[in-house]
Amino acid sequence: MTTDATTSSAEVAQDDPVGTPIVGGYCIKRLSDTHCVDVLTMMFNYRIVRSPRGEHESHDMIDGAWCYFGHGVDDDGRDRTMPGALLRAHAAALVWDGTGPPVGFDKEVFDCARSEKGQR
Repeated sequence: MTTDATTSSAEVAQDDPVGTPIVGGYCIKRLSDTHCVDVLTMMFNYRIVRSPRGEHESHDMIDGAWCYFGHGVDDDGRDRTMPGALLRAHAAALVWDGTGPPVGFDKEVFDCARSEKGQR
């Protein structure tokens, strides 16, 4: 994609096929006026997070998080990689509707929505 000097950074971010850049990763999509789905870069994995939206646009609150490992080996004995983890997390974030866990995660960090319902 090429841009000229008159293109704003907001326009470029909206055209980014990866998502809108945020601190630590990307906002993949808005689920509604109340939540976003973000993919964040961690030290050894990528993490899908569900971010509640309020009066702010900062993505600094999280009410659910799921890891996609970029190290070690998978259940079939194949080496995991960070690029592979990014692809898996991004693909899962694109199709996830924000209810229940996203597909294919390796570890659930926490899910406040389930905790509030008394589920573990």
